[in-house]
Amino acid sequence: MKNKIANDALAKVKSTNPFDVVAAVGDPMIPTVAGMLSTASSLTKVILAGGTQMAAVLAFSKMTGYEKKTLQ
Repeated sequence: MKNKIANDALAKVKSTNPFDVVAAVGDPMIPTVAGMLSTASSLTKVILAGGTQMAAVLAFSKMTGYEKKTLQ
């Protein structure tokens, strides 16, 4: 049932832009935490704990240009 609901919602989004997708069917928390991830990971190691929500944050981050940074 979850997959059907998600697929039906995504079928209504006419854009592949990650910001448009989040605006239409996502949670405003996703880009917020993605921004925190990008900034914090340049300073220290970051653990995304929280299951599927954090998986969505990581997917969004990758779609908007985030790359894992390694500390020197």
